[in-house]
Amino acid sequence: MNLNINQELMDVLGLDELRLKWLISQSKNNELNQRKKFDREKVFNKLGRKCQICGFSELIEIHHINPVSKDGNDNLDNLVILCPNHHGMTHIDRFRDKIQERLNNGK
Repeated sequence: MNLNINQELMDVLGLDELRLKWLISQSKNNELNQRKKFDREKVFNKLGRKCQICGFSELIEIHHINPVSKDGNDNLDNLVILCPNHHGMTHIDRFRDKIQERLNNGK
């Protein structure tokens, strides 16, 4: 297997080629890659096709209220539809509470 991995980096990480191959095989089979993708159309049909904060509908995204990385799920009660601007704000600490408050007031 030609991995094109810098030997110095492998030494710093304490990896030999066998361990590196194992790590790569695990990353290709990890839970996130195997996670069943939710049906976006079903979500849009249930929640609408516009930002749940400002009503913008030209470009929308689905946001997990409780992230999958923190044991969130793809259930409709954990999803909201947001424009890219408001979606981005949910990932910035100083805006997160304001966005959540606006979502709570809109429901």
